[in-house]
Amino acid sequence: MGNLNSADLISTVFHELRTPISSINGYASILLSFEQGRLNKAQAQTVNRISRLCENLTYLINNLLQLSKLEHSSSILVKKKKIFLGRLITQSVQTLSFNIRDKKLHVSARPPEALKRVWADEDGFARVFMNLLSNAIKFTPRRGRVKIDISYKPRGRHLLISVADTGVGIAPDAMPKIFQEFYHEDKPEVGAIGGTGLGLCIVKKIVEAHNGKIWIKSRPKKGTVVFFTVPVITDEEAFEDYFMTLKDEAQAGSTGFSLIYIAPAEAPKNRRIFSEIEGIVAQVLRKDDRIFLLDNRNCAVALVEGSGDAVFILRERIQERLCEAARRGFLIGTASFPKDAETKDMLFAKAKQSLN
Repeated sequence: MGNLNSADLISTVFHELRTPISSINGYASILLSFEQGRLNKAQAQTVNRISRLCENLTYLINNLLQLSKLEHSSSILVKKKKIFLGRLITQSVQTLSFNIRDKKLHVSARPPEALKRVWADEDGFARVFMNLLSNAIKFTPRRGRVKIDISYKPRGRHLLISVADTGVGIAPDAMPKIFQEFYHEDKPEVGAIGGTGLGLCIVKKIVEAHNGKIWIKSRPKKGTVVFFTVPVITDEEAFEDYFMTLKDEAQAGSTGFSLIYIAPAEAPKNRRIFSEIEGIVAQVLRKDDRIFLLDNRNCAVALVEGSGDAVFILRERIQERLCEAARRGFLIGTASFPKDAETKDMLFAKAKQSLN
């Protein structure tokens, strides 16, 4: 314990708290799942309250942990990847389905299937949607409505997301303080009493860390709409971002990283083959490995952690999987930082020299 800094200590304590809370909630869920008649009405209400309190404690701990990470380290956002925000919206609605049913709310959340991916921290945006949807549910009266919209704005190259509710709204004098840490309003008319005042603060930090913007429109007794944007960038831009992330980590003392260059043995007739490559290779890559389709270099490139035998084995697995699934030949080369080269262009040159 003496070697832990404050951020590590907070993280350790919160993780230790989550384990017994999860166990208690698990046992409560088992009791609630008994067939009708095993628990009388009063018992069922008590167990249900235990379950809800466990969920609230878990929510509080997750928010405090997220805030601690955002304040003490930038590492919370360095492991970005290409993600579909629509899937996170669906997951948040499913996670909070009990709360939605309990208040008999109508929740509309149908993201377009053809929505563009964003280069973002998945855990961070899962927290964004959980916090915003939780707030909407909390401050909306029974049988109210919550609507989540998401659309692509090509002029600004960003996604625009809104979370709207028919809740009690926000008082005008509270609007300037709404994103402050630990600020919250009690709304006893909808049972919204207490809370940490961290949810919107965390949402704002995550959105702005991704170069997005966030704002709120609200009318008392009419409802609230939270808007935020997430930039949509090209694979070339995402590659540059992740390359610099891995380079900074390597120079700070990690084991380094490697570039895996992938191209069809014969020039493809269209770009569809590169989308196939991405899907196939993604199944082989490890958690923190990433693949990019680089139109400016007419190839697919994977940035993977480590070097040496581990990367050689990964290269062989990629080659094998591509030949099986795509039924065509591919040329694959690798180069490692800093062993083979210390600049991006030299890494590409070394990887192309090793193509076979």
